[in-house]
Amino acid sequence: MARSIDFNPRATLGQRQREFQQLQESGRSAQEAYQQLYPDYQTAYDQAVAFQDTVQAAYDAFQANKTQANLDSYNALSAQYSQLQTSYRQYEPQLQELQATMAGASTRLQEIEGELPELQRSLQIDREAPKRQARERSGTSILTRGTRRAGSVR
Repeated sequence: MARSIDFNPRATLGQRQREFQQLQESGRSAQEAYQQLYPDYQTAYDQAVAFQDTVQAAYDAFQANKTQANLDSYNALSAQYSQLQTSYRQYEPQLQELQATMAGASTRLQEIEGELPELQRSLQIDREAPKRQARERSGTSILTRGTRRAGSVR
């Protein structure tokens, strides 16, 4: 990982901590919304699945005896089944959006957690007085201290 001259581990660490907290909050709120919405979705879905047998029985009755009464019964039950499907399908886009929010937050949280050890190590190095003093001197660094030119370190 290439570092810029302006690398400030303290500021970067603070920024990552704020971002981490914001992502945790957005993930938590998405999860809470999902948990509130999912039972309604599941209930509507279960009703539609349970009603399938009734629709199938009406269709079988119509196929066995093709009368207008059986057709009307099947059409009415089929329309009711369509309404039940619409009922649970209206929840799906919102649930998918919440899942995407949770997954995105989780992925970014893992990325930040992966960056934290490096940032903490950089901050620790930054706090060590001899290294900080050597870095602050003009034209010197830890590697070049005690040498006459930077190329002689190699």
